[in-house]
Amino acid sequence: MTPEGKIWIILKTIDEMLAIAPSDRPVLVDTRELEKSVSREDNDQIFEKLAKDYRLIEILKKPDYQTGFNYSVKILNLDEFRQALNNAHIRHFGSLEMLVGDNFLAVVDVASDIMNELQMTSGSEVIIPLLPSIVRFSSLMPGDGINMRDRYCEFRWKALGYFKDNHYIGEFDIVDNYVHRWESEVSVPVDRIKFTKFYEKLMDVYKKRVKDETHVSGNSVNNLDFTDTTSRKAWFDKLFVLKEIWRIYENSNKPPKLLVPISRLTTTGLKISEINGILDGFKKDGCFDWHKGTENYEIKDIQHNFFAETYRKVQLIYDKFAKTYQERAGSESSKSDQEIIHKIEIIKGQMEIGGLPEGLKAIAQAKKENTNRFPYKLPAGTKWENFTIKFLDDENIFIQVKHIKHEVNYKEMWFVGKGKNPNPSEAWVFLKVLAKVNGELTIKDAEARDKYKKQKEVLAKALQNYFLLDYDPFYPYRSSPEKEGNSYKIKITLIPPPEQSGKKNIDENEDDLGVKEYLDKQSPQVYEEQ
Repeated sequence: MTPEGKIWIILKTIDEMLAIAPSDRPVLVDTRELEKSVSREDNDQIFEKLAKDYRLIEILKKPDYQTGFNYSVKILNLDEFRQALNNAHIRHFGSLEMLVGDNFLAVVDVASDIMNELQMTSGSEVIIPLLPSIVRFSSLMPGDGINMRDRYCEFRWKALGYFKDNHYIGEFDIVDNYVHRWESEVSVPVDRIKFTKFYEKLMDVYKKRVKDETHVSGNSVNNLDFTDTTSRKAWFDKLFVLKEIWRIYENSNKPPKLLVPISRLTTTGLKISEINGILDGFKKDGCFDWHKGTENYEIKDIQHNFFAETYRKVQLIYDKFAKTYQERAGSESSKSDQEIIHKIEIIKGQMEIGGLPEGLKAIAQAKKENTNRFPYKLPAGTKWENFTIKFLDDENIFIQVKHIKHEVNYKEMWFVGKGKNPNPSEAWVFLKVLAKVNGELTIKDAEARDKYKKQKEVLAKALQNYFLLDYDPFYPYRSSPEKEGNSYKIKITLIPPPEQSGKKNIDENEDDLGVKEYLDKQSPQVYEEQ
């Protein structure tokens, strides 16, 4: 038995005895039961470790193994004890069992790179690329482009963090901060013994999962035609819906019930009837029940294990489709925007993308577009509510998100209109209007509401592209728990230009949206005459 397993058994036994011990009495642990799994010598050492090193317990009395066999202990901090119990469970049973979908594949992907490098060196530090030249798993990078590449790099960076948290590697870092992030390499100090043992276990789990080709949503993997374009799209749609629900589920700390915005599931062009059919399939698999509301799908009675397992299997099946289409990529007729596992080759310092006839041109354009992105890496878990945007004047803003601070103008954010000397775009004007009305615009007139709906969508897309956050920065239009009444309300905290608020600051020359005229007529809720 591993050391982690022994610690888990003792902590679990203490927890069981804690459940029946009176609140004012010490916890008694019978070592005779423990010795069925853990030797007496190991028991004594682990109890000492829990008391002296971890400071989880205080040993009030030790067994003498002649007249008594009980440890008498006191829990020093119940919350810390519970956390240690959870950590011990993860280490003993393997946190790999808790990794599903893209997270699991990212761990396999990076671990394989590290192991390949370890085989070629006798040292304990390796260098791996942040964006490798070969993408092993298509779901980590289902298409090529700025967002997809950054998404893939983010997965790999998080996988490195997972290794560090589990003490398989030390502090990792970028080798050269002056190269483009896609060309970055990461220095990884490795505990060779721990990492090798972990890698062997990882490969066992991976092989088991790959071989496990059971039924999902009424389809058998073995009976699928992986060359069928229609079937491939159907599985991609299932994977997309499941991923979106899973993201909300994880970010909400895995509740038994959650709300999923309908708009979030229709972004790829899926019809409501198609989404309903997909959800019915997952309901039959025992993942969850569901109900469609006006603005949201209510996902309820969530069964975590079935949910996670179905997610893994759907991803596995789609990967098989992607692999099949990669093999057929020589034929242009077999290509589409969702079907390729990309191969990226470094040729004379430039990148070429296999399968794209204008690869170099695409990369050059991507690098050009990349200059119009937020230049900092957002901390994990960043939400729109964490942003504050202050207008310094009509053309410049100050952005703060958590510890990051940045000044930028509308041109650098690519909020520009058309023409040789472009003025700020309508999206920029709309953002400034929102700042002047405390971030919320209430509109009564139906025709005007349609007009502003388009501007809201343009602004939302521009903010998503700049900050690389893939969900709506606005609350739902209709009344919701976050706001009262129907309105366009942004989640970002907005501060208007200095000493500029109210109607007088909406200049005729900048009012491309007709905000001033409209507010005069329709919207006293937005602002009042000063």
